[in-house]
Amino acid sequence: MTGELYDIKSDMDRDGVILSYSGPINQDIIEGLSSVVKEKLKLENISMGTSLKIFAVFIEQIQNILYYSQDSLITEEGRLKSGITIIGRRNDHFFVISGNETNQFQKERLEGKLKKLSKMSRDELKEAYKSARRVESDEFSSGAGLGFLEMARKSSQPIEYEFRDIGEDRFFFSLNIII
Repeated sequence: MTGELYDIKSDMDRDGVILSYSGPINQDIIEGLSSVVKEKLKLENISMGTSLKIFAVFIEQIQNILYYSQDSLITEEGRLKSGITIIGRRNDHFFVISGNETNQFQKERLEGKLKKLSKMSRDELKEAYKSARRVESDEFSSGAGLGFLEMARKSSQPIEYEFRDIGEDRFFFSLNIII
């Protein structure tokens, strides 16, 4: 495995990865990663507007892992959800990708929302965001779908997503936002 680590790093460098994290997520880890992301964005000399979009999308994605991942570790402090997040640059755009395990029920809910969002125009996204801010959230969500709307509004391209079947009614959900 140690010999493969250089290959992994080389692949990540070639693919424009600025930062990656894979593992358990809790509030302390989010705070630590947030500090690292802010510092990396400064070091990359990225404009303030673009940096704010990248950071906001990163926070939305990492919180989705924290709230919804079905992959978890049991610790003395409780359950730690697990997932992966990657920030990178490709050509003139940045990407923020996240992934985590999900179940059939969540897949169906997410897929419906994401299909709808990926087809909306900028104006439709803006109106949907205003409308969602006035609506109470449903019992299965920590918000009114604002996170996905917010990411779609910050994205320069339609949201990319995939649900890979990993067996036993479980799926690996990947979300890619291009900024």
